[in-house]
Amino acid sequence: MAMRSSLFVVLLLHGLPGGATDSFEYCVIGAGPGGLQLASLLHSRARSYVVFERSSASGSFFETYPRHRKLNSFNKAGKLRHDQHSLLGGRRGVAVADFSRDAHPDAGDYAAYLRAYSRDLRIRYNSDAILTREGDGYRATVDGTEHRCAVAVVATGLGVPNRLYKMRGLEHVDEYATMSVDPRNYTNQTVVVLGAGNSGFETAQALADTAAHVWLVGRNRVALAMESRYSGDVRAGVNGILDSYQLKSLDAVAESPGVADPRRDTAVIRHGGTLRFVDPGWVRKFPRQQAWRRATARKHSRDWDVVAEIHPTIGAKWMMEGVVNSSNHSLFAGRPAMWDPGIWYSDRVISCHGFRFNHTVFSGSPTQICSRRPCGPVPLTKLIEPLMHSGKVAVANASYPTASYPVLSSGYEAVAYPGLYFAGVLMHGSDYKRSSGNMVHGFRHSVEALFNWLELTRHGSGWPANSHDVRFPAQLATVLLGMAGDAAASYSMHGELLDVVALHPNGTAASVEGVPRGLVDVVVPNPHMRLLVEFRWGENASAPPHQARERRVFLAAEIDRLQKELASLETAADVAKRMGESCNRSSEIAERKRLIGAVRHERRMTNNMPQLFGQGRHPLKQSDAARSYWLHPVVRCACREGDAREHHIAESADGEYDSMLHHVLPLVNFLQAEMEKCSNRTPDVDS
Repeated sequence: MAMRSSLFVVLLLHGLPGGATDSFEYCVIGAGPGGLQLASLLHSRARSYVVFERSSASGSFFETYPRHRKLNSFNKAGKLRHDQHSLLGGRRGVAVADFSRDAHPDAGDYAAYLRAYSRDLRIRYNSDAILTREGDGYRATVDGTEHRCAVAVVATGLGVPNRLYKMRGLEHVDEYATMSVDPRNYTNQTVVVLGAGNSGFETAQALADTAAHVWLVGRNRVALAMESRYSGDVRAGVNGILDSYQLKSLDAVAESPGVADPRRDTAVIRHGGTLRFVDPGWVRKFPRQQAWRRATARKHSRDWDVVAEIHPTIGAKWMMEGVVNSSNHSLFAGRPAMWDPGIWYSDRVISCHGFRFNHTVFSGSPTQICSRRPCGPVPLTKLIEPLMHSGKVAVANASYPTASYPVLSSGYEAVAYPGLYFAGVLMHGSDYKRSSGNMVHGFRHSVEALFNWLELTRHGSGWPANSHDVRFPAQLATVLLGMAGDAAASYSMHGELLDVVALHPNGTAASVEGVPRGLVDVVVPNPHMRLLVEFRWGENASAPPHQARERRVFLAAEIDRLQKELASLETAADVAKRMGESCNRSSEIAERKRLIGAVRHERRMTNNMPQLFGQGRHPLKQSDAARSYWLHPVVRCACREGDAREHHIAESADGEYDSMLHHVLPLVNFLQAEMEKCSNRTPDVDS
């Protein structure tokens, strides 16, 4: 690690080979929130760094996106954990609240905030950098000029809109990135929105004022953030179409892999002034088949002209539905499907399928992925090809987006590429579908953790720490509850970043915040007693959120099974008693009753929308804190080489853990027992 810094100093003093004009210890690619957060931290330590930004201003993504301009995260002044937009270490006291007081700020206001935050940072605008390998470091090439980087950090975000490349008839499909955002252009039109994520719901809601019908189609089950508790799922602020669908206001939401899945062969054609979905094999057959249907309908209905005259639109649909054999409907799409193009058609089709990582930062090619072939100006010997997450997500019923999230170490370093790091939303691969690394309020703390890791490994600076005098359990409890009430990193990046307290035999302690789980042993090595503070959802969230309904079905069956076992045990005990036999089943009966109560509690608290706001989901006793529905602090304690034990702190509606009965005394009792256990262990010499 020290050798890397020495190499950088030598290069800085003696110049660079190969025509490179300057050198930096840190080259950051991208001046979005992630890049700006890291640049601000590097600037505060007077490190040698530069930020290359391809556009003419910081935060340029928010000049365009979201297209309908409202951000979907929360803007609350006060504690940092609830201010979901401001970056850390506000420069010149700048906060998002200075630009907007709206709960969901306008994207233009957020772009203005980022520009203000970036003042005095070393940013080179209009610099579209291409990053390549070069010896022990990296080169960032901008317009033919090379810059040597000891460390490279890619913070370009997910900025490339996904497209339905395999769908025929794309010329008829509007893209989220380029669609008109003037609602008047959709007046009295029927609009099909492909994609049931936030951009799709945002678009559907924006058109609701003027469009006649909005039909939103997704390829998977619609995942609502209020149900899954994952901030990347559909937020309540944009899901108004659910009301208009469920309350039958002519809008519709469908989960149909036959239409919205870009991996399937689907075609969009224009017929009779409207757009239809058909199988590619029916693109040419469809007009002839429609003519046959009309002829058949006329042949079998004497009142065709009368019906069509009275009901020019509905009449035509009714004739085709009622006269033509319904088994023929599915043939028009080439497969059995609900989207019969003879019945369902639209004036506009809009594709809203989110964003992906732009790989051209490595290849310089206009194509996205440039693997094992020289498709850009970068030769294969210098081409960077980071390993990307793919396949199913381990903790959720979902798959990783294609080639978007790199596989990183606990220190956010790319696998097989020493000195190459990723920042911002690109850190989200390790906590995808589990925590908040997809949002500013989450990854700002991950970026700070990356900075602290670089300071530790490259410059020998310790992780920022606070000292405490904790000779008594009550003093230690005060420290832990204070951290739990104020912590932003462990709260926002729940389950990923931890706060750590290292207690020494002499009664002193040091606390550090926002440590990645995989780096705890390195940052806080072998203390006499170590306490980890993290935030978790309750036990009712142990099942993947998207499988909550299946989990409830399983738990209902489990309750039924346990009740039958209980009845059998009670019957056997009653029979034995009547016959005067010795048959003590009391312990088994008590255990079955306990299990039934526990399973019932879990089923009651498992994510289920009809009970989402039920008071019974929030336990009233501290002993039930592990079953809390909300995020709540968990203290994990271990002596050196000892077994770790956990204490769940009861949830708190206002985020303050100061109840003497439910928070303070239970924690003090737990800590007293743990401190006694650790004091009985013989400390090592270096403790």
